Amino acid sequence: AAGLAAVAAGFVKGFAGFGFAVVFTPLFSLMSRDPRQVVFVALVLGAIMSLGVIAEARHAIAGDRAVPVILGTMAGTPLGIALLGVIDRPALKIAIAGFAIGITALRLARFRIRIGPGARPLAAAAFLGGILNGCTSMGGPVLALIVAWQRRGISDSRAILVGPSETTGLCLRSQVMVDKTTTIPRTKVGT
Repeated sequence: AAGLAAVAAGFVKGFAGFGFAVVFTPLFSLMSRDPRQVVFVALVLGAIMSLGVIAEARHAIAGDRAVPVILGTMAGTPLGIALLGVIDRPALKIAIAGFAIGITALRLARFRIRIGPGARPLAAAAFLGGILNGCTSMGGPVLALIVAWQRRGISDSRAILVGPSETTGLCLRSQVMVDKTTTIPRTKVGT
């Protein structure tokens, strides 16, 4: 079942260029006793898969959109990592499931807010997404909603979602992997 969750999440990542953790983390956390381990595994697998996505999108990345996303993500992710260390396991499972259900409901309901195309909404979404990335590994949907509500074109949206967020995520995930090897107990997920 865990392998099936990883394959489904990998398919989403390969098709859209992002979204691995949104599929993988909720499914895998249902099978795990420690959702913190799932977050760690999702960060590691996401970092590995990001390499190809970054290479593909590197030419579409524009500084006026990349800088606010990178700064917001870099500010929010350490806070999320700190939260990951203090949230108890049952609460984290509920948070992961609730976030996944909530974001899906918003998208299915086609809920829309008109947001201007400026950098501030991107930075704010990246900050909140960074917090969620650090504690649930699912930081992308917040930024994706803002980009959709800004009514950006497909190529511009993909560059915002894939390029800067994946680049920043890869750098931060590398640090998380180093930090988590000493702070997360070394137990097998699902045992």
